[in-house]
Amino acid sequence: MYGILMALQFANNESPKLNNFQIVCDSPIFVKYYKREWKKNNGEPVANYHFYKQIVKLADELNVSFCYLPENSEHPDFLSAKLLAQDGLGMPFKA
Repeated sequence: MYGILMALQFANNESPKLNNFQIVCDSPIFVKYYKREWKKNNGEPVANYHFYKQIVKLADELNVSFCYLPENSEHPDFLSAKLLAQDGLGMPFKA
């Protein structure tokens, strides 16, 4: 979730803003709960609801959608994105 939030903040801070794009996730759980407004079956919020609120606000502003693609996907764009994400793990960040 933090990576998704950082990507949305990056897109929002670009000049001009980046918008109308799709974020491909390797987590079906994120996509599932995003579509359910980050709530459990009983209506209570799922953990990290504060991240969800920030993500949905930026995603709505930027017209962003989310989809799931399994981690073992052989799609070339997904493989490139996976390598970039792994490279990003070594970068310093501010919390």
